[in-house]
Amino acid sequence: MIPVWLVSKVGSGLAKAIVYGGVLLVIAVILTIGKCSYDRRAATEIKLGKAQGEAALQSGKEAVSIVGNRQDAEQVGAAEVKEAQDAIDNATDPAAVTDAGLAGLRAVRRRTPDSSRR
Repeated sequence: MIPVWLVSKVGSGLAKAIVYGGVLLVIAVILTIGKCSYDRRAATEIKLGKAQGEAALQSGKEAVSIVGNRQDAEQVGAAEVKEAQDAIDNATDPAAVTDAGLAGLRAVRRRTPDSSRR
């Protein structure tokens, strides 16, 4: 196991120390490389987890905003319907009923996006 040329140059005891020290050094380097690789992987997983958490938070904020916007739109729509219904109820002749109904429909059409009118 110990090279003969090393034993002849430095002696048996020192040759063993050099060989075993070299083996220990190689083992230490291998373990250090493995630890660095593990640390990098863990850091990447932490970054990924943080990014996923931030994405989920942003998605939740957008969902709340969409729900809030939808509720606002429904309240506006309900107010327009009530206004049109009141105008129809208060109309004194058939032409006024027609005008009030058409005004209510126009209000809904102004509020409806072009893509949902088809």
